[in-house]
Amino acid sequence: METFLVAMSGRRWKEAIATLDLRGENFSADVIAARGRDLATELKAVIDRVAYVQLEEIPEAEWDRSWYVWRTVEGHPIALERVGEGEWLFSRETIERLPELWESPRRRCT
Repeated sequence: METFLVAMSGRRWKEAIATLDLRGENFSADVIAARGRDLATELKAVIDRVAYVQLEEIPEAEWDRSWYVWRTVEGHPIALERVGEGEWLFSRETIERLPELWESPRRRCT
């Protein structure tokens, strides 16, 4: 989360996009090249709309789980998932559901 927010504040698109789980058939290299910046921008807009991020609430990277839900909006999680050797990415589900997350009422998050 911190890497994403810092990268977005500095418009360091490559770093911001690298925090998104864009693996799999829905996110080919062409899609990432064409839409990576848009996806990162959409995610940042959703996060800003949902709540102020307090980084101290988010567990450290050494946390022993593989999934962390930052907030849930209308049943859709904004989640980070551990992939590979401890790398945390915004989950594929979060990225795929950006349109639904954006359309959800602002007050309905947990």
